[in-house]
Amino acid sequence: MKTSCSKRFYDVLFDNSLVVIQTKEYITRTEYKESLVVDGKVIRQIHVTSSGTVYLEA
Repeated sequence: MKTSCSKRFYDVLFDNSLVVIQTKEYITRTEYKESLVVDGKVIRQIHVTSSGTVYLEA
């Protein structure tokens, strides 16, 4: 059975046994990378460019 994306993230956010960290790393003043790390593994990473384009990296 396939689990929906929203269900997986709900499970991650409300499971007290998991360590969840969200980071935002600025490359320039208007460009950055944002990561969602669960138990040391990057499960989602986006790259937002200065023009506002968003790239999904992980």
